[in-house]
Amino acid sequence: MRLYLFDIDPPEYDIVNGLVESPPAHRTDAAKVIEGIVISQRPKIEYISDATTFQAPPGVLIFAYPPQDFLDKHPAIMSQELNYKLQSKRELVFSGLPTPNTDVIDTVLEPVDIADSAKVEAESQRILEIIRSHRFPFVIKFPLAVGGLGVFVVRNELQLAAAEKLGRLAEEIPRMLRSIKPENAHLHPACLCLQDVVDGGTTRNLSIFVTKEGRAEFLSCCEQFIDEEDGIWRGSIIDYARQEELERQYRPLIDQMAAYVYGYGFYGPMGGDVMTDGSGNQFIVDLNTRVTGDVMMGPLRGHYYERRGMRY
Repeated sequence: MRLYLFDIDPPEYDIVNGLVESPPAHRTDAAKVIEGIVISQRPKIEYISDATTFQAPPGVLIFAYPPQDFLDKHPAIMSQELNYKLQSKRELVFSGLPTPNTDVIDTVLEPVDIADSAKVEAESQRILEIIRSHRFPFVIKFPLAVGGLGVFVVRNELQLAAAEKLGRLAEEIPRMLRSIKPENAHLHPACLCLQDVVDGGTTRNLSIFVTKEGRAEFLSCCEQFIDEEDGIWRGSIIDYARQEELERQYRPLIDQMAAYVYGYGFYGPMGGDVMTDGSGNQFIVDLNTRVTGDVMMGPLRGHYYERRGMRY
């Protein structure tokens, strides 16, 4: 499989010794990850330094994560607009799927307004005031958050202050507002979701494969490992001996997830993060219509559990 990675950071420059980092650190990191895969299964990596010059080989369909506007002109597995819609936290709120109670803050700015710094600043302050006046506890979500980045759990005034300071809300909100363009305004790229905290249970990652006929094939159900210090997803824990039980427990929700994405024409591997409250109610807090970080854990059951006897 071809895997294209963006050169996201320029090489660092050592002023003292007059040296330029070569290769850049992100390329070194990618190489270390790839080295852990057997040679026959390693993807063929190519780096994109200039997005405007990227050209997929003839006959190749691409899938981008996150969605990228410049890829609109390239043949894709699904359009960038649909890709964005299915990944959007805002769209999930209005999907009809069971989600926690959520207030959505949509911007009142139009694309023409973002050139006016005063309007952007005023709108940023309006959004921040809504956040500051919201009832505790709640979760702040940017429309396209990944692995916990862009998601802030706020239980009290101190955590809200930390989110503003360490999370740089005052910087990120104006940047988000300036992303509005006439071409994307209908997708609501500038919004925030303020969602109730679900207490009383664990967060589980459901990994499924939606077939071309729309059937949901269960792959695995894992528990998230979240770093308490920064709230970032660090990995997952799977209990192989409980997978049949967990599939039965979440099957109704799995079928709902699959029906929703299949209604838009999506099929393939995907995941959903589910929280259960103290009364046993299940809520979908995130949908990931893509290959997820723990999608391989279910198919590895034969290797770890059946052959090596490792339950976890």
